[in-house]
Amino acid sequence: MNKEEVNENEKLYQDLYNHILPMIGRIRMGIKLENNMLKELILEYKETFLKVLEISNKINKNLNEYGDIDEAEVGYISLYFEKYKLEKEHRKKVLLVCSTGIGTSELLQIRLKNSFPNLKIVSTMSHRQMQKNSEFIDEEVDIIFSTIRVENKHFEKPVICISPVLSDKDIDLIDYSLKELN
Repeated sequence: MNKEEVNENEKLYQDLYNHILPMIGRIRMGIKLENNMLKELILEYKETFLKVLEISNKINKNLNEYGDIDEAEVGYISLYFEKYKLEKEHRKKVLLVCSTGIGTSELLQIRLKNSFPNLKIVSTMSHRQMQKNSEFIDEEVDIIFSTIRVENKHFEKPVICISPVLSDKDIDLIDYSLKELN
């Protein structure tokens, strides 16, 4: 698991913690939340709902003196997992190509992550490395950002030529390209 995945998991953990801690208090005090979206949630996210319900039922066996995690709470908890899945699905996987694959690419990576937090930079390569890794690119990359001109003969991924310093013009170009990709 890389650092980004740990951060993503940490966010999910924190979201769940922030919901479950007050939920336990509500259960102990006999307070029930209404969930007006419950029927829609069950229809739309049935698989996730059923998994969370299964886990909740196991937890309920240990909570029985206080009360149970009801379906309304299960619905709300399911939303956190669905949000996490959606965020993960919509992340575009980027290959960053620089003349040597090092040096300015580290600064560029930081600038890209700051400007586009939903991007996942899967690798940084030199032009030569890129030519040798077409299978990896086909399987693992959605879009290529390059600081040098790259011919796009060997793979069917969009290539966006950007400045190593990531100008405002580059940011606009990337933004437009990502919208087109979606």
